[in-house]
Amino acid sequence: MISKITKLHWGFIGATACWLACLGEGLVNWRLQSLYTGYDPYRLSLSYLGRSDSPVLAYVKIWGVCYTILFLLFALGIYQVFKPGGKLLQWIVIAWVIYALGEGIGSAFFPFDHVNGKLTFTAQVHNVVSGLSDTAFFFLPLLMSRLFPPDSWSKAKRFARYIIGVGFVLMSLFLLSKWIRPHDGLLAYAGLYQRLFLFVYYGYLLTFSLKMRSFSATQ
Repeated sequence: MISKITKLHWGFIGATACWLACLGEGLVNWRLQSLYTGYDPYRLSLSYLGRSDSPVLAYVKIWGVCYTILFLLFALGIYQVFKPGGKLLQWIVIAWVIYALGEGIGSAFFPFDHVNGKLTFTAQVHNVVSGLSDTAFFFLPLLMSRLFPPDSWSKAKRFARYIIGVGFVLMSLFLLSKWIRPHDGLLAYAGLYQRLFLFVYYGYLLTFSLKMRSFSATQ
């Protein structure tokens, strides 16, 4: 049955899944943080929404599963549209699987808990899983830009480098804010930098998905 779906169909499926994941992440997090009394989205990372004592933990888990499924569909769409793509395509799909599982189900089902100011075992697993998925996610724009032939999207690589450059600055600010955790100053806004990083990368993904949709129509 899956072999009967054309590349045009896969382009639509993949692009739709990407848009639902990116826009859904923004809407779901906005709604959940509004239900969490005392939660400061500018200072606290998204991981705090999934702590064991969070009043929205059940919703975080549900969305984590949905998030994983949507980005796995996006990865499958990429594979079907651009195959055969050799080792590059395989690495892109592997990176997406790591990110989808880690940032979706992994982060949601391993609470970011603290006991007496120290990370619990589940929180340590959460950090490892998030670290692996974020690393894969960080380099995806540069890898994905190489899928298009030069005459299809000539500025793809330059755009990807710009995204990674901005993403590097925001991710660095986020990690420094998370590690140092000052009460005031530039590094007191870990939640803001994390959300700005996702905003920039989601913008890239939405642009890529539209280009992939158009590219699939030519195959």
